[in-house]
Amino acid sequence: MTLPGQITGVHTVGVPVTDQDRAIGFYVGTLGFDKRLDADMGGARCWIEVAPAGSATTIALVAAHDGVPAGVETGIRFTAADADAVHAAMRASGVDADDVLRGCGRWARGVTRGGGAGGRPGGGGRPGGPGPRRRGAR
Repeated sequence: MTLPGQITGVHTVGVPVTDQDRAIGFYVGTLGFDKRLDADMGGARCWIEVAPAGSATTIALVAAHDGVPAGVETGIRFTAADADAVHAAMRASGVDADDVLRGCGRWARGVTRGGGAGGRPGGGGRPGGPGPRRRGAR
């Protein structure tokens, strides 16, 4: 099958979280992302997107619900000009970031472990929560 047009990019990747406010705190407060969109969808639901400054792709912090559980591996990887320095700063601030992924001519830090607002009931999450787990946040 050939599509009649050409896909030119990825706009948003959804990450299910159990607590959108806590996830915003992590992505914006800890990682320094910008909150790009916070739209009321009615029925106490919000569509929230965050991203690093200048990034074309956003992360949608989707409220987990039946059929869309938090605590799943997202596979999202971040890139940085100096991945070692970013990784060291994240670790120093208590973020449990995965080891660096090196390949394809660029560096990326895998930050895939869920934070306290995602994953298991009551927080402490596994992959796919609001972001990397903060040490001691259980």
